[in-house]
Amino acid sequence: MSEARPAEDSPPSAAKKRLLVADRAGGYCEYCRVAELNQVSPYNIDHIFPVSLGGASDVANLAWSCPRCNGAKSDHIELHDPETGEMAAMFHPRSMRWGDHFEWCEFTLVGRTPTGRAVVFAFQLNSAKRVRIRQVEAREGLFPPPES
Repeated sequence: MSEARPAEDSPPSAAKKRLLVADRAGGYCEYCRVAELNQVSPYNIDHIFPVSLGGASDVANLAWSCPRCNGAKSDHIELHDPETGEMAAMFHPRSMRWGDHFEWCEFTLVGRTPTGRAVVFAFQLNSAKRVRIRQVEAREGLFPPPES
């Protein structure tokens, strides 16, 4: 009797998806770019387009996210741009290039576009705690993070 094998095109298991998403992110949150290495809380898989709004659980719709970014993002697909007050698309790590929307000014993250400004503001990416984390990461060679 032969052993049953999964079909070649079968979807990856939840554990395999987690490994794929974490590996693709290189150990950094795909939103704030903080390294997971020194964080106490484990990082999460985020559904970029939320399941609650019809998003799929395939790897193309998943991002590696620190708990703070995951909580701030919630099920948002748009956020208010603090400069214009208008709605801006949520940053999408699979279809948008991080460097097009964000840039570093020493340890401060600057939004370059309405999307970038909206994420920096809504996620509080320049809070005193986040700036201190970047300063510690710099001493350990983890900041600035590699370009995503």
